[in-house]
Amino acid sequence: SSKKREKWININPRTHANMVPGKASISSSGSVFHLAWALYLDKLAKKPVQTKAFTAAFIQAASDVVAQSIVGRRSRAGDGEDEKKKRKGKGGKALIDVRRTALMAVFGFVWVGPGLHYWQRFLESKFAGRKQSLRLVLEKACFDQAFYGPVANVAMMTFITLLIEKKSAQALRKKLTSQLVGVQLNAWKVWPLASILNYSFVPVELRVLFMNLVGFGWSTFLNYSSSRTLKLKK
Repeated sequence: SSKKREKWININPRTHANMVPGKASISSSGSVFHLAWALYLDKLAKKPVQTKAFTAAFIQAASDVVAQSIVGRRSRAGDGEDEKKKRKGKGGKALIDVRRTALMAVFGFVWVGPGLHYWQRFLESKFAGRKQSLRLVLEKACFDQAFYGPVANVAMMTFITLLIEKKSAQALRKKLTSQLVGVQLNAWKVWPLASILNYSFVPVELRVLFMNLVGFGWSTFLNYSSSRTLKLKK
């Protein structure tokens, strides 16, 4: 409803930090969080596509850094001195492939954020006029997973294979043929429940953010698989 949207979107960043029911004051850290959240909602209302694009870029980059860190920690114990020196940079910190992380940020900015935004708009228009119910939620979730889910996985696997791993189109075809079914089956262990929760409890304006947060774990899994493959080949 319009009133519910106003609750999430029409917030004054200057006053939101002090608007905590049942409390006369909040800590400075709480104030910072509430102010940041209010500013985010304000940007989301004014520039939804750009805000979702930047959010997705940050989350994709973060998931890649986490994936690379996991791969680095797991390979550290078995590495010899030469490998450790190659992996270590100044200050003794493990190296992160900045190019790879930057490319994942580009993927989030160009595809994930805008793609989810327009997909959610399409879903709302497709199921418009129907009263919220369990049946409606399940229909949305099934439609989402039957169409957008596979497309999103193909897009990510294509991006990783061609631009990050720098492989050929033939290698991409082989990867999709051998791995896509397995990736999609694993995705259906996670995303249907996420979709049901999303369409049941999350306001329309925040559904892309929710999917991005769930996607952090999923992208970490895919990035980890890719990083581990590259690590083993070096």
